[in-house]
Amino acid sequence: NQAMHQINQQFIEAYETGELDQFLFSISCQITRSFQAEACSIFLVDELQENLHLVASCDSQVDGRPKDAYAYLVDSPAPTVRVFSTREMAFSYDLASDDPNNEGYNETTEHPPKNWIGAPLISAGKCYGTLRVRNKYDIAENGDRVLVNFSTGDFKNLLTLCTNLANLIRIESLFNETEKKLLATNASIEEMNDFTKVFLHEIRTPIS
Repeated sequence: NQAMHQINQQFIEAYETGELDQFLFSISCQITRSFQAEACSIFLVDELQENLHLVASCDSQVDGRPKDAYAYLVDSPAPTVRVFSTREMAFSYDLASDDPNNEGYNETTEHPPKNWIGAPLISAGKCYGTLRVRNKYDIAENGDRVLVNFSTGDFKNLLTLCTNLANLIRIESLFNETEKKLLATNASIEEMNDFTKVFLHEIRTPIS
């Protein structure tokens, strides 16, 4: 609950309309720390609904902003894509068996990929992408990270978090759509003003 409170504060304090990328960078790292996971990545679908693009990732080498571009095709059989396609949460406690080929985007983690949760980002009936968390751990007495299974509380908290995140992504989408319409409207007004100036000039000019 304390971890969720910290993340909720991150939502309140860090999000600014028009700055979604920066917010996703920070929230992916906040989730990694709060869930005691070795990695968290966020993938959003493009406007054509053809690819899931990596937009934020946090692991032992990446601090929110991805170093390289990566995208899954939406018809890929990869578990990350299945979460988006089915709009259902998925998980594995044994990725070596459940995802033996381990294809796709791989975060850099201290341990080999062991466990995983993927959750859809859904708001107002639309799925915007997938958030996934890998390698849940606990701290042993000697200070080492020991991989453990995700708890029921982790599932519930992650679903709540993804709902909040999807709502922000929807707000950002509506903001961008409105901004585009406003720019188009302003351009039309400017064009009409130019036409009016030329037209008034023409009708005021004596016919030679």
